[in-house]
Amino acid sequence: FPVTIRRHYHIDLRTTDLLFYNNLSQKTKYNTKWYPKKIIEDFGSYEIKSYNENQISNELIDLYFHLKRLHIPDAYKEITPSDYIRKYHITEFHMLTINNQPASILLLSSLNRIDYYLENITYSPFFSKYSPGNVLYYATILDLISRKARTLYLLGGDHDYKKRFNGTETLTYTGKISRFN
Repeated sequence: FPVTIRRHYHIDLRTTDLLFYNNLSQKTKYNTKWYPKKIIEDFGSYEIKSYNENQISNELIDLYFHLKRLHIPDAYKEITPSDYIRKYHITEFHMLTINNQPASILLLSSLNRIDYYLENITYSPFFSKYSPGNVLYYATILDLISRKARTLYLLGGDHDYKKRFNGTETLTYTGKISRFN
């Protein structure tokens, strides 16, 4: 019978942001400070806005779709914003803005207020040299740690960002067992 092996990732969140930071690689530690500093040097400031499930509007999801389509033109053509929110159980919307322009958006699903699933993240190509997705990703991790979250699930795919903040790989197996007559 066919068996499929899939890679899934999760990040174990520490009890404090300092404990989390101390376990990062030297390069990642450097980048968590360098990119925000560079944004401030070049633009003066940046802002991170967060919206809970009662504040997430179709307009916010449309904005996410717009940024995603700058990278993948056909992304989400077959789903409405409200269906997307419902289907993927989006409970949090985080956005990094630079000069009042959306630079990165991260969508979360709260599983039980201590475990979260990172549904998706995207960024504006205009700001790509500032790594706005990683700036927002790290800020979101710190926010989750401050709220006493314990796990951030990233699920499938072998993307570098899933490993960046000490993502742990877990192999899962799927298959089908049947009895021959």
